[in-house]
Amino acid sequence: MLKLTRELFKVTGDVKYSDYYENTFINAILSSQNPETGMTTYFQPMATGFFKVYSSPTDHFWCCTGSGMENFSKLGDSIYFHDENRIYVNRYTSSKVVWDEKGLSITQNADLPKVTFTVNGSGDAEIVLRVPDWCKEKPTVKINGDKKLVRVKDGFITLHRKWKDGDVIEYEMPMSITVHPLPDNENAVAFKYGPWVLSADMGTKNMNTGTTGVNVTVPLWDTSVSETLIVEKGTINRWLRNIDENLVRIGDSFEFKLLGTNQQLIFSPHYKHHTSRYGIYFTLADSRTKLPENEEDKYIVIDSLPIGNDQYEFSHNLKCENSTSGSFNGLIYRDALSDGWFSYDMAVENTTTNYLKVKYFSGDVGRKFKIFVDGELLADVTLENPYPNNFYDVYYEIPQEMIGEKERITVKFQAETGSFAGGIFDRLSIVKEK
Repeated sequence: MLKLTRELFKVTGDVKYSDYYENTFINAILSSQNPETGMTTYFQPMATGFFKVYSSPTDHFWCCTGSGMENFSKLGDSIYFHDENRIYVNRYTSSKVVWDEKGLSITQNADLPKVTFTVNGSGDAEIVLRVPDWCKEKPTVKINGDKKLVRVKDGFITLHRKWKDGDVIEYEMPMSITVHPLPDNENAVAFKYGPWVLSADMGTKNMNTGTTGVNVTVPLWDTSVSETLIVEKGTINRWLRNIDENLVRIGDSFEFKLLGTNQQLIFSPHYKHHTSRYGIYFTLADSRTKLPENEEDKYIVIDSLPIGNDQYEFSHNLKCENSTSGSFNGLIYRDALSDGWFSYDMAVENTTTNYLKVKYFSGDVGRKFKIFVDGELLADVTLENPYPNNFYDVYYEIPQEMIGEKERITVKFQAETGSFAGGIFDRLSIVKEK
């Protein structure tokens, strides 16, 4: 994506491509490497409570690790662009560029929100400074200590003069906290400070990993972590309007203390989080929001599969007819249309009471379907609306006579005529009580 964006900027000169490049470079590329070991991620989990897992020199070296190595040979890309008489400064990172055709060199010293440029050599040229999309107030420019009246056009400030050896440009871009909701859920938000996506440190409890695919190491979720922030006073909108008072910078550091919610969290730039659990997106709730009860800490998982993941679904012997899978409100679902069905084979423990755990969405209220275990009716379901605009879990006890001596069962969701089966969201699990 950075290669594509770089070429699109060269063709169009549109500042939006430079903004995208900066955002992705800082918050994805720099975030993908552990600077203490040099090892990189195969992917970066975005769900709250997960953590990064890195390759190792010999045993865990995946295809994306190999192609991703190129990222770190291109850290100097796309800082500067130029044409015959104009040089663009697109990224603010300490560096030096030599412009042979003009007999000029520019040394950049970046310490955001302030950047200083020192010009060596002399000549007539335009130095064009990008105004980032995160800069919500007009930036200031000083040349040799004198403040200049500048105009922002198409996302850039153009400085045109006959430069002299030793000229100094001081460029300051005001930074602030900004809120970024998900496109399909305005109450699921992330925060940025200037160009930096912020994530909360969620500690190092139970940093256990599993494997998937061809020996790909994946982090396991800590079920004690909550992705919900409950606003203690007033409404969600009021809390967001006063975000500068609710996510407060700690001194001169780049750490921010969360205030006014049920969780006491410290946020900092995400690319600096390497060895702890973190949270980027959080779902906001207030006193008017009815939340599902969290019963997960009462149960131990026997078997579980992520819905919509082909590899896991097929490993659980997915069979279906007239069934679809998609994404809604950040979660993957599977459903079946009128008279359709889908089924999975799942592990059980025949020495204890087993429960089928299913996640539904309140907005699907009224849908009617049946759940079968090995052809026997487990539940006749009509979806309800217990938590408006929220997901909720239902636990179905599986009678012992349905299990007997079995180690695996087939769970089937069958839609009624004119209705849907499901959708079921996120994960389907067989659990037992602790």
